[in-house]
Amino acid sequence: MPHLNPVIYSPSFFKAFFLLSIIYFSSCAKENTTQQSIDAYRVTQTISYSNIDVDVVIDKPALNEVDVLMVFHGTVLYDLNLMTAANTTLDKFKSILARDDMMIVSVA
Repeated sequence: MPHLNPVIYSPSFFKAFFLLSIIYFSSCAKENTTQQSIDAYRVTQTISYSNIDVDVVIDKPALNEVDVLMVFHGTVLYDLNLMTAANTTLDKFKSILARDDMMIVSVA
C-alpha cells in the first residue's frame, strides 16, 4: 500500500488551501465596463494620407468602451453636398441602430 504524505492530508493544509482558493476566486470578479465618461462628442475631422485629405464625421457616445461602425454615403452630384450626405448617412444609421454603445464614423 502506498505511503500517504501527511502534509497534504493535514487540517492546516486544507485550511490554507481553502483560504487561498477564496482569495484567488474572489479576485476574478468581473469589472464594470459600462462606466460613463464625459467625452461624448460629434466632430468633423480631416484625415490625411499620401497627400489625400478625407473628411469624416465622428459621433462618439459617452462610454469608455465602444464598437465602431464606419458608414459611407452614396454618390452625390456636387462636392458641396459631401458633408450633408455624410451627416445624413450618420443620422440614418444611428436612428436604426438599437445600441447606445456604438461610435459611428461617416466618411464624406
